[in-house]
Amino acid sequence: MRRKVVLFGGRTLTTRYADTWEWNGTTWTASTATGPAGRANHAMVYDAARQVVVLFGGSDNGQAFGDTWTWNGTTWTQVSTTGPAARSRHRMAYDAQRQRVVLFGGVTGFATLAVVGDTWEWDGVSWTQRTFGSAPSARNYHAMAYDPVRQRVMLNGGSDGSNTSGLTDTWTYDGVSWTLQGALSAGAYGKGASFDERRQRVIEFGGYSGPTTATVFTNELWEWDGSTWAPQTAPGPSARRWPAMAWDGVNQKTLLFGGEDGNGFLGDTWQWGL
Repeated sequence: MRRKVVLFGGRTLTTRYADTWEWNGTTWTASTATGPAGRANHAMVYDAARQVVVLFGGSDNGQAFGDTWTWNGTTWTQVSTTGPAARSRHRMAYDAQRQRVVLFGGVTGFATLAVVGDTWEWDGVSWTQRTFGSAPSARNYHAMAYDPVRQRVMLNGGSDGSNTSGLTDTWTYDGVSWTLQGALSAGAYGKGASFDERRQRVIEFGGYSGPTTATVFTNELWEWDGSTWAPQTAPGPSARRWPAMAWDGVNQKTLLFGGEDGNGFLGDTWQWGL
């Protein structure tokens, strides 16, 4: 087991990156491998059954992507160009019990940025769309993480595209149905999320709210125990949106990298763990 956190791509105001980095618990190391085109607002998750990182979609300055790639620690491989419509700002989580990657929502296309609320699953070979009588509404910039203790994908918040306020609902998905669980007290969207394996909690950090002309950034830290959200108070990263978060198995802590705070893009690395 390699036990490394993988980061790909991202953006500044003028650049879409196509670089691959790995965190070994102490330092970041750049890979020389080539793979997906430079992009931001894509989604990535580790598929433990197949021992690869799965990447889908994202966008650059002129288009949205609908391609699926895997990373085996050495090589990027494009494995599909069919499935969900090209999109960005979507989220994915890996359902370990069912060995499926679950994708929800985002914005399709590039010019129109239509907010969608569809659910897709990747089985390692192909994407399948799932339909339900009850499911989260269309949204982007939501948070998603898989809770292996309760064997549920957790989805929280996001934006419906109105840029007036964030959504506050929390849903769980067991592979059969989506179930509304309740609400988070704050409606920030663009949060980072990850599952704390040691403490068995979903961790969320940061985000922003309000119209684009009066954006409010937050450095709030929240934990979900499967039924209730609870705020945590601890000095840490500055207020920001779009941080990347993942579980650091080496240090047994949640890892956070980067984001944007309204003044520029950030390149700091933090760990959270009680």
